[in-house]
Parts: sequence; structure tokens; C-alpha cells
Amino acid sequence: MPDFSNVKAKELVSTEYVSIDASDSLSNLLTKLRKSNDMNALVFNKDELLGVASEQGFLRNVDVSKTKVRSILRTCPKITPDHTLLAIAQLMRDADVRMIPVVEKGRVSGVVRAQA
Repeated sequence: MPDFSNVKAKELVSTEYVSIDASDSLSNLLTKLRKSNDMNALVFNKDELLGVASEQGFLRNVDVSKTKVRSILRTCPKITPDHTLLAIAQLMRDADVRMIPVVEKGRVSGVVRAQA
């Protein structure tokens, strides 16, 4: 069995991710997610990372054209490039998220996703 104890976030990070403003509509979010074939998006207020929105959030909302992304926003932990795979897995489990932003010098440099 491979030893993953020393694997770091910087080895897993993806710089391709969907992002959206918290004031945007759910219909815009859905369009972005479908175009990218992704299920999660980072939600920002200008340059400030607020959290993650996922397709699961749509289940709670009926009118996607009028509902704003901030209504389905979930706060999530942030990690650094030096977080270990084990720590990332524990954070994902505890926060019940499948994507965590990697932050360097106060800015998002990418994301780490749970792989099914």
C-alpha cells in the first residue's frame, strides 16, 4: 500500500476552479458549473473568499433566477500548500465539503478536491 503520509496540498492543488460572486444568481452559478463539469464553486465578495457553493445547495431553493449564491454558501476551511493529505481529508470530512481552497499570502492559489 502506498504511503500518503507525506503528500502535501501543493502536490494535489488544481488551479482550475469555478468562482462566482456571492451576489450572483443561482442560475448563473448553475450555468458556470455545467460549463465546467464541476460540482462546486468558490464564492467571493470582491477579492474576499467567503466559502463554497455546490449543486447540493440547489435542492433547498426553488427559484434559481431570483435566489442569490450567498443563500447556499457554506463556509469551509482554508488550507496552505503544506497541509498534509491526512489533514486535508479530516478537514473535508469535518466540514462536509468536497473541495477546499488553498490560500497563499492571503490569496487563493487553487483548490484540492476529493476524488470519488
